[in-house]
Amino acid sequence: MRWLVLGSVLSGILLIGLPLRMIIDRDGTMAAIQRDQPGLDGQAPGIVFALVIAYTAVLHAIAVALLVWFTIKVLRGRGWARIALTVYLVAASILGLNSAGKGIDFLLVVIGANLVHLIMLGLLWLLPSVRAFFAEHRAARLVRR
Repeated sequence: MRWLVLGSVLSGILLIGLPLRMIIDRDGTMAAIQRDQPGLDGQAPGIVFALVIAYTAVLHAIAVALLVWFTIKVLRGRGWARIALTVYLVAASILGLNSAGKGIDFLLVVIGANLVHLIMLGLLWLLPSVRAFFAEHRAARLVRR
């Protein structure tokens, strides 16, 4: 389970890092926006940049909050959280593919994040020790009822 926590931390860092990277590399971000939306060339670049950063930051903040909450609940042996975290990881990986086409820097982040997600999925479902962990917690909850 410690490896799952490490995976969550790495995923969270990548989620926080992408909007920061977009802010730091404003020219690269604007170039990616203009490649994606060529009709925005004449628009006020400052407003477009701010909206893209705000959208990305809010989306990633929600993702980090969900990741932290699901991970905490998984560590408490909640089976529903294991399933929810699985759905989150699959959805995040699929949604990340949208960013992959925005440029090489984005592609590298997506590849790294998806690799972490794949490892986390394996940790959640393939290891006998993790399956035993959830079985013990499920049994303990049944006894308390």
